[in-house]
Amino acid sequence: STTLGDKCKECGMALVAIPDRSDASYWLDVAAEPGAVPVGKPVRLKITVRDRDTNEVITRFDEMHERLLHLFVVSGDLRYFDHVHPAPTAAGSFEIPLTLPQAGAYRLVADLLPTGGTPQTLQHTLLTAGRATAVRAMEPPPDAETLESTAGDVRARLVTAGARAGDDAHLVIELTDQKSGAAVTDVEPYLGAWGHMFLASHDLADVVHSHPLIEETTAGGPKITFQTLFARDGWYRVWTQVQRRGRLLT
Repeated sequence: STTLGDKCKECGMALVAIPDRSDASYWLDVAAEPGAVPVGKPVRLKITVRDRDTNEVITRFDEMHERLLHLFVVSGDLRYFDHVHPAPTAAGSFEIPLTLPQAGAYRLVADLLPTGGTPQTLQHTLLTAGRATAVRAMEPPPDAETLESTAGDVRARLVTAGARAGDDAHLVIELTDQKSGAAVTDVEPYLGAWGHMFLASHDLADVVHSHPLIEETTAGGPKITFQTLFARDGWYRVWTQVQRRGRLLT
């Protein structure tokens, strides 16, 4: 049992009581202006959360990691990724301008917490205007696994620690300075956490937004551990975001 003000022992997020109606579900009502979503030009999205049973608009939300809504934007081929935070409106919806870099389909994944409800991960597919090429999922060749990436002056290495489909997995990000090769120990908290991880299956059917496990993470780096789940065998792409010296690195 928990009491008001308790926090998760793993990621530090404030815990909320599960309401009696724990089976409530919601959906994203997304309107674009202009309606024909352009490529390379701004489009303004209005995002409304509705109750799936009654279609009523949900207008009250609680913060999760310092924001009312976390929105992840991922292209169908998993080459484009963004993590943004639409602004709430007086009417209870959210708005944000986006510029999409290529034609095709994009998956919008929203993390939010309706007041009195449970945390929700809701999805919506957005198509650009014109004769977009066919939606293509990530199709890496065999043995093309990539476990290192560089952003700015930081190199990140992903350690999967024997992760298996269907089991809880602890993924470790090891950070080193690109120039000196020394361990990075000056990561700063970003949105109330030492980092954020977003994981997507090759077909975007399975997505997870994860935060560090406090007991297995070194404050400031160089090792940040996330708990996640690979729902099925197959290819996945993982994005991790950390902040260093006031700069957000993905």
